[in-house]
Amino acid sequence: MPIKKDIIKAIQAYIYRESVQYAIMIDGPWGIGKTHFIQNEVIPACRNVEFLYLSLYGVNSLEKIESLVQSKVRSRLSVVGQGVNAEALQQVAGAGIENSVVLMRDKHAIDASRNCNPVVLFLDDIERWSGDLNECLSYVNRLVEHDNLKCILIGNIDEVSEVSIRDFANAREKTIRHIYHFENDYGAIFNIALTLPNYTSKSSESFLRSMIRNNQPALRRLLDKVSVKNIRTIAEALQLFETVFHRNARQFKNNRNLSFSYLMALLSVLILVNKYLLSKNQRDKLLSQNHSGSKGFRYLSEIGYFDEDSSEFLTDELRYLLDTVFYRLDQISLQGLFSLVKNGYYIKSDFAGDFDNWVKEQSYDRYLDKEKFYQLNDAKAEDVFKQTYAALLVDRKITNPVTFLLLVERVIEDIAAGVVALNPVRFKAKVIETVDELYQSEAMQAVEFSIVDFTGERFNNCDSIYKYLLKRHQVYLVAAGEKIIARFWHELRQGVSDLESLMAQYDPAAIFTNFNQVEVVLAGLDALGNDQLYRLIDWAETGINDLLEAPIELKSSTTTIRLLAEEIASRYGDQIGVRASQFRRLGKKLDSYLLEGDFKI
Repeated sequence: MPIKKDIIKAIQAYIYRESVQYAIMIDGPWGIGKTHFIQNEVIPACRNVEFLYLSLYGVNSLEKIESLVQSKVRSRLSVVGQGVNAEALQQVAGAGIENSVVLMRDKHAIDASRNCNPVVLFLDDIERWSGDLNECLSYVNRLVEHDNLKCILIGNIDEVSEVSIRDFANAREKTIRHIYHFENDYGAIFNIALTLPNYTSKSSESFLRSMIRNNQPALRRLLDKVSVKNIRTIAEALQLFETVFHRNARQFKNNRNLSFSYLMALLSVLILVNKYLLSKNQRDKLLSQNHSGSKGFRYLSEIGYFDEDSSEFLTDELRYLLDTVFYRLDQISLQGLFSLVKNGYYIKSDFAGDFDNWVKEQSYDRYLDKEKFYQLNDAKAEDVFKQTYAALLVDRKITNPVTFLLLVERVIEDIAAGVVALNPVRFKAKVIETVDELYQSEAMQAVEFSIVDFTGERFNNCDSIYKYLLKRHQVYLVAAGEKIIARFWHELRQGVSDLESLMAQYDPAAIFTNFNQVEVVLAGLDALGNDQLYRLIDWAETGINDLLEAPIELKSSTTTIRLLAEEIASRYGDQIGVRASQFRRLGKKLDSYLLEGDFKI
């Protein structure tokens, strides 16, 4: 494959050759930077040449090409200088498509001081020509054979339609003598993409450039895995990221590892919606669903991610992108990110609380970045590990349960790989001891245990710790949640005028599943009017639906739900009326949680 300097030499030889009766072509994937290469490297390298550039995207007739070419010729002649005569411009106005370019080339139409510069016609997006491709290529043949004009086609041969591929093959034999396949390396792709966003400040541009420079291997691996080298997609991710960074600069600067994970998730979502989720329904499922309750499990279940027989839809590339999107749910909220991709602009309310828990970057953040950690020299790596181990098991500073488990997983992996010299049995015992202490002292954060074990094999090396922590955390959440949820039911019993504002403060599933006082729940429901009861049950159904999609180990205790469902059936099972029917609707939803949630009653 020719490198860029060889392509430039070939184009120069073609342009300056006195007589050629063929065209040449620059071929390459969409978004690889072909047009940028032509405009920023080829044209500056070719002196004393008149270039006419024309995109054929959406053009479907020679008459349209004629109009576009004449417009460009008139514009070019108008700015040549005082030596341009009015007769030349008038000739162009009435000229045919071929004569327009010939006039551009002819001596009397150009300032004499320009010495009859060669005229080169670039026809870009050849595969996106909407008309008869044979007619278009025949026109190119007339230009190069009859008028000795230089034509350079630009396009993506792989995207030529099946209907037109035979016409293209014939033209390639007759008209297009040489085809040069153009590729950009990732360094060039990132450099070009970084020039395209509209930066709010020098600070945001500097931050983005630094982040791309320091994380190129991870970016390259992602793009290689999913076969994407589209500069426009990468630039769009950078632009959207800059929009978020501008409003949350302090949090992003404090933790560059999380910032990069956020960019990777954002880029992965854009690739998903631009390349892999082809239907509007597929895109809406990802971007419009409320993932906060199920932490992505509902969506992943709907598309069959956890099914043993994977569908053709779930390719390895799609799975890799989903893994990247949902990986760091311990710190990265997807609510605002999905809103940004869906709407294309920043909606402040959708980002509420998304970065509240981001803290200054710690040694354990660097340790979790496996790729970077493995590139450190031994002394630096040992220092990072020692600080991580101290934070995890000595000082017990890691109080987010998911971050805690991610670190344990990494340490056990490094023990097995011989990276660190620890006894695995003693390490696991120390971990269990630390888990107990964190929960007993109530130092562990009472947050949702939002972690995705995509393959079901992720925690094989620390399965007992994984299950133990999950069990302890669920009990912990129930105890902590009861204090908060009790206030919800107390306010209902006292009579509430703004039910929507109250519900917005709580998780709709937790108010039933994380509270064990059935009589208090029923008293709160009894205090509602029928209109409020209807809205609350709608809200509760949404939360329980999300919870149904969570894996079994993340589901809540069923004791309260069972007792509540039984009491509702006892009180309202035989009653007639709107109110009784609403209670029965709630009872059925609670029953569905018991029956569909893989519980044994």
